[in-house]
Amino acid sequence: MPKPHIRALKWIGAVPVIGACSSCGRQFTVPLTAIKRVADAQQNLTLQFEGHNCSVKTRDEPIVDSTKQEGT
Repeated sequence: MPKPHIRALKWIGAVPVIGACSSCGRQFTVPLTAIKRVADAQQNLTLQFEGHNCSVKTRDEPIVDSTKQEGT
């Protein structure tokens, strides 16, 4: 399985404002305070990406409804 990476989904000019994990699809957004500088936005997305737990579902794994409680 390829190593996950972050990819930019939305840009405002040259600033990436929304990114997503290439494996699990989790999205990361840049706070308004970091949008002013490209380097701040990139760093913010990278930190969010590196801190997330990538939970990729394979075809063999059942989809579990997390809204249901056990025993109900």
